[in-house]
Amino acid sequence: MINDIIKILNLEDFIIDIESTTLLKENNVFYLSIKLTKLPSYVCENCGCICTKTHDYIKKTINHGLFSDNKLIIYYYARRIKCDSCGKRFYEHNPFSNKNENVSFYTIHKILETLKDFHVTFTHVANKYYLSKNQVLVIFDQYINCHRKKLPEVMCIDEFYKGKKSKQKYAFVMLDFSNSQITDILPTRKKDYLLKYFSSIPKAERQNVKYICMDMYDTYKIVAKYRFPNANIAVDALCKTLHKLSILQLKRAHLENRLEQRIKFFSKYKLLIIDEVGFLPLDIESSNLLFQLIAKRYEKNSTIVTTNKPLSRWGEIFGDPVLANAILDRLLHHSNVVNIVGRSYRTKDIIEDDN
Repeated sequence: MINDIIKILNLEDFIIDIESTTLLKENNVFYLSIKLTKLPSYVCENCGCICTKTHDYIKKTINHGLFSDNKLIIYYYARRIKCDSCGKRFYEHNPFSNKNENVSFYTIHKILETLKDFHVTFTHVANKYYLSKNQVLVIFDQYINCHRKKLPEVMCIDEFYKGKKSKQKYAFVMLDFSNSQITDILPTRKKDYLLKYFSSIPKAERQNVKYICMDMYDTYKIVAKYRFPNANIAVDALCKTLHKLSILQLKRAHLENRLEQRIKFFSKYKLLIIDEVGFLPLDIESSNLLFQLIAKRYEKNSTIVTTNKPLSRWGEIFGDPVLANAILDRLLHHSNVVNIVGRSYRTKDIIEDDN
C-alpha cells in the first residue's frame, strides 16, 4: 500500500519512509493524509546541534493535481523538531512542496509541461489541475523566464487595465511602432519598477531608441528623461487608438481566454471609430481578431473606418486577401463610402504661405 502511495505521488526518486497514510474520497475529491517516519536524528538549522525530540505536527494542505481524473489534496502532517540546545523549532524535510507553497513539485512540473503547448490557455490549465488561474500565472512567472525583444528605434509605451482583483491595477506595455509587435509587458506601471527595469537593459541598446510615443503621464516623462535621454518624445493619440483600443486589448483577451467577453465589450457601443486602417500592416493574428470584432458588430451597430489605402490594396494591410475581402464584405454592406481628395488639411496653411 505504501509503495503504491509513493508511485501515486511520483516520489520514487526521493528517499522517504512513510509512517502512516489514509486515503479518503468525498464529493469526487481524494484526500490523502500522510505522516513521514521519524529519523534517528536531525541537525538544528540554527546551531547545528543533533536533535531527536519531536515538538509537534503542523497540518499542511498541498494541491497535487490529478488522481484518476479527480482532484487530490495531500494533508501532510509536517513534524517539527525542537532543539534542546538553543530551543529553536524547525521542520523536517518536506519532499512534497516548497516551503510556504501549497502546490506539489509534481503538479508544478505537469503544469509547466502542459504550458509548452502555446495553444493552451492559463484558464484551461487551471481547470485541469484544480487551481485558480492566478496560481497558474504565479507558477509560470516564477519558473519561466521569457526573454524580451530588442528595444525598437520607435517605441510606443502605454498601460492597460488589469482588473479590480489584481494587486497592480495597470500593467505596462511596450510596442514596436514599425510592425505593431509587442516588445514586452510588465506587471505594473509604477515609477520605481520601470526605472529599475530599464536600467537593467544595456545603455547602448537604450540609446538606440530614437522616438518614444506616449501620453504625458508624469511617470513616463521621468522614465524617458532618465533612461532614454537621447530619444525624442512623440505625444501621439494614433498610437493609443490603433494599438491599445483595437488590437492590444483583443490580443491580451485572446491569451487570457476571454476574447468573447472583450469583443462583446467593444460591440455594445452604438458607434465605434477605427482610425487609420492601413497606416501600419497587421499580422495574421491581429487581422483575425479585428475580423471577429467587425463580424460581431455587423448589422447591429455603426462603425466608421478611416484609411489611407485604396480598398483594392487591403489585402496588403491584413496579410491575407481572403480575410480582407471578408472584412470589406461586412463593412461595405449598408455603408456609405466617402472619398476625400485634395491637399492635406494639416499642411494647407503652410503651402499657401509658401506660395
